Amino acid sequence: MAMTKIPGLGKSEGMQGGNFKPYTEGEYGLEITEVKLLPKDSGTTIQFNTTILEGPEQEDGKSPDGKKKVHFVFLMNDEHPKYEEYGHIGVDEIESMRIACGIDKKGDSIDLQSFVGEKLRCTMRVKEEKKEGPRKGQLVNTIYDWKSWK
Repeated sequence: MAMTKIPGLGKSEGMQGGNFKPYTEGEYGLEITEVKLLPKDSGTTIQFNTTILEGPEQEDGKSPDGKKKVHFVFLMNDEHPKYEEYGHIGVDEIESMRIACGIDKKGDSIDLQSFVGEKLRCTMRVKEEKKEGPRKGQLVNTIYDWKSWK
């Protein structure tokens, strides 16, 4: 494995959340516009590019309609040491999305490109993880993710 040197990485404690909140929690209507496979040694990340069709008013008072959001689902290789414990997570999410879109599967196989053009509803979950750090007291990692596909 090739290592890449990134100066300052050893001392970094991650991004500070600040006041940046791109989307509020709530239910959104989406259209999947593109699906990409991003293979890695430990598994494959599936990138779903989406366009928001409708959603709740945002904190700035504006509508999110027409905005783009990328969603990633990681599928572990079955040889991954944590596969038995965590390998189901990405698989379960793909299955939930497949059911919401009404896409067919054959056993363990699915045509991922059949998601393109599909419209579905989901819930935006916002989760904040806080920890103490040397930079301005508290570091906040805010996670914005699509969950509960319908």
